[in-house]
Amino acid sequence: MIAASCYIATIGSYITLSTFITAYLEDVETVAYANAAVLLMASLGRAAGGLSAGHTVLSDGRLIWLGIGLGGSCFLLLGGGIAGAFVVALPLVAMLAISVPFGSIYAMAADSKTADATALAVVIAVGNIAALIVPAVTGWLRELTGGYEAGFLVLAVLNGVALVGIAGRQLRKPPD
Repeated sequence: MIAASCYIATIGSYITLSTFITAYLEDVETVAYANAAVLLMASLGRAAGGLSAGHTVLSDGRLIWLGIGLGGSCFLLLGGGIAGAFVVALPLVAMLAISVPFGSIYAMAADSKTADATALAVVIAVGNIAALIVPAVTGWLRELTGGYEAGFLVLAVLNGVALVGIAGRQLRKPPD
């Protein structure tokens, strides 16, 4: 269940940010190349996270905790209406941070007490539902409020819930 909540946070954040990054960057009058850079961060983050899952000094749980914590913090700052260069830098950092844990989330699900295939299926299924719902909710909030702050706060909350779950798991789990 914790892996599923982490996947909801990461895939929901990833799809949402991917969906509205172009409009967001246009609204804050930034260069169009920043959009491509944000999406490049997703690819780099997933590759780096996949390579490091199960093979790092950090355990998978700690890697997830750091990625979700950093991503959620970026979304919280963006939701607070941060200004200046941060309006471009924070989406870049957030996308990288939320993309790194993907491999570790899959590894955590595969390591669960339920059958590997069942655990992965549940994680991916709830993630796909989040990938459909979260962008729609944040888009609706953008239309309702005229800005992106409420949407970023939704992402911060999703990541915060996952962060609490993974932190609790790390406290209950014996050291790696």
